[in-house]
Amino acid sequence: MKKFNKLIKNIMKIEKISGFSILFPGDMSVGIGDAEWRLEGDFYFDNEVELEEFRGRLKLTFENYCGEDCRIETFEEQQNQIDAVMEKL
Repeated sequence: MKKFNKLIKNIMKIEKISGFSILFPGDMSVGIGDAEWRLEGDFYFDNEVELEEFRGRLKLTFENYCGEDCRIETFEEQQNQIDAVMEKL
């Protein structure tokens, strides 16, 4: 029974992310518009550290591709931002 309880406890800690937005701010002064890529699908992370490591690697991949800094947001983070704005209205 202890093993089962431990298993359930560990399963409850798993964080499900439904996708990532990779946001690249452009520079309109030189004719480069903003860009956004979406990485869709279910991603499961055992803890926040694992999620942040994945986010960091994803960021490095796209910064290498873009040649500039980019921002990585989960779909859930974006929805939380939308919800916060809607609550203020």
